[in-house]
Parts: sequence; structure tokens; C-alpha cells
Amino acid sequence: MKKILCLLLTIFFVNSSYAESEMTLEKCSELSQMAGLIMKMRQDGSTMAEVYIQNAQVTDNNKIYLLNTLTKDAFTYSRRAGYTAQENIILDFQNNKFINCFDTIEPIE
Repeated sequence: MKKILCLLLTIFFVNSSYAESEMTLEKCSELSQMAGLIMKMRQDGSTMAEVYIQNAQVTDNNKIYLLNTLTKDAFTYSRRAGYTAQENIILDFQNNKFINCFDTIEPIE
């Protein structure tokens, strides 16, 4: 399972650019999904080092920085016991990252 999540994490950012660009609903959604994958790795028992090594496989330094920032934040939460508690913290983390991103989107005039 860890290998599948790591592969998704590496592939997900291939076509997305977050460097010095305005955030969009789609980018916020992608960011939220990445946050969910990272928190899932955390809840599944991956170490921070394992996640950082996976993040380093992305070729864009700005994306690596973003992934590492999400990783640091995910590891401030403790692992939860039980599937339901783990799924809840993953969803909470995803939703929190989405709304923080969404709040930065400029309104269309």
C-alpha cells in the first residue's frame, strides 16, 4: 500500500505548476488530494524520512517544497488507532488544506 501511495504522490504533480501562480479551484483540489495521500502515509505508519524521500523524486523544487511543507504539517498530528479514526483525520486534514487554499483564490469580478 505504501508503494502505491508513493507512486501516486510522485505522479500527481507531473503536470501541475504551483510556483508563483495564482491558486485555482483545481489546484486547491489537487493540493487537498496530495495532503490526503501524505496524511494516509502518516496514518499507515510511514516515517517522515520515507515521505521526504518520496517527495524528493518530484523534479520541480517548488513542488518538493510544497510536499515537504504538507509532510511537516501532517507529522504534527499523532497516528490514530482504528480505521475510522484514521479516515476521519485524513479527511479533516484534506479539508483543512483545501479551505486554506480556497481562501487565497481571488474572486472573479
